[in-house]
Amino acid sequence: MIWAGKRAAIVETCRRMYARGLVSGGQGNVSVRLTDELILITPSGVNKGFIRPEDLVVASMDGRPVDPDLEVSSEIKVHLACYRNRPDCGAVVHAHPVASVALTLAGLSLEPAFLPESVITLGSVPTGRYATPSSVELAQDVGRLAVDHNVIMMERHGAVCLGSDPFMAYDRLESLEHNSRIVLLARTLSQPSPLPDAEVERLRIIAAGMDY
Repeated sequence: MIWAGKRAAIVETCRRMYARGLVSGGQGNVSVRLTDELILITPSGVNKGFIRPEDLVVASMDGRPVDPDLEVSSEIKVHLACYRNRPDCGAVVHAHPVASVALTLAGLSLEPAFLPESVITLGSVPTGRYATPSSVELAQDVGRLAVDHNVIMMERHGAVCLGSDPFMAYDRLESLEHNSRIVLLARTLSQPSPLPDAEVERLRIIAAGMDY
């Protein structure tokens, strides 16, 4: 099967997302860049815990499936916006991590850094303005934020994580949700204080020398 390795990587990423409860039912989507003109992406509405390599769809950079009998993910515009704005991006993962989305529902930004690990592994995590899922407006906002960020929250909707491959993007998604769960738990106990700006800058320097 053509691009068998990339198909296998997407399927395994989907399996991990489903197993960790980061998506449910047919939600979420994963893609990889194949060439300058093509991407490989999950189809619309298929449960990610049971997706197969042959279910994946090759699509052009204008969002059309190469095989017209197949249907691409409804969020393909978001994926394409990331690839267009970040030439170094090799894969995109979109999921609905519960704690992370809950924080956006409460109007709480994920940009303040509370944990050193979040600075190193995630960097700054902005929350985009609410826009209708699958809309051009949503994709444009994500694309704008993707220029300077590897992890983006979409208000009331979910997370978009970029990486050189699906596993890097997934690791960022997993780290995001772990961080959000800690912040959410801390807020039930008291009002946590973010890291000082000087410490955040030191951590960014450390991160710059690491392979994240």
